[in-house]
Amino acid sequence: MKKIALELSDYDYARLKRQKELDGYPDKSWGEWLLTKGHQRFNPTDMDVISKGNVVMRKLWNNNIGFNLGYIRRKGVKSLRELAKTQPSGSVVVVGAGPSIWSHNHLDTLKAYKGTIVCCDRMLKPLLEKGVVPNYVATVDGSELIIPFYKNKLFKEHVKDVKVLLHITAASNVFSQSYSSGWVTEKSQLKRFASRKTTAHTQAYANALTQA
Repeated sequence: MKKIALELSDYDYARLKRQKELDGYPDKSWGEWLLTKGHQRFNPTDMDVISKGNVVMRKLWNNNIGFNLGYIRRKGVKSLRELAKTQPSGSVVVVGAGPSIWSHNHLDTLKAYKGTIVCCDRMLKPLLEKGVVPNYVATVDGSELIIPFYKNKLFKEHVKDVKVLLHITAASNVFSQSYSSGWVTEKSQLKRFASRKTTAHTQAYANALTQA
């Protein structure tokens, strides 16, 4: 067993002891507390990863908002809050892109389904190729990798039948591709971005829109 000896001032010792108590280790050994803190440092939690990812992606999201505001400001655009009031009764199936959907032939099963279908963008084309027209398709990703999911002939044929649910930070080309489908977006999210330090044109437009 290795031992570590440190010389600390009374002030530093008091600070460490206080932090140990705040972390929920008042009666635990110093070694147990330090090992736990070290594990968290070198093995970040999911929230740590998400937080760092948000910082990296914020520039992309802000740029997307700047381009998307022209579409969001149009009078025909509805809010997701409005959509909740008009949701038809009955069962709803949410279609994701997990491996089980292929191994269990769920797409073939959906051909006879009469309820509401909500799918992620990745599953839009596979559903349409099976003759299944979803009621809604959702996109929250700001990456341009999402664009090909909408850029296909089948979607153009059914663009009036599928409502596209877009986050305000979605790739701008997705907004332009799907505008005629009567998509809805959550405008209230702009308030959150307007309160942050964003690019000047994004913040100005966001403030104007939320005050309109």
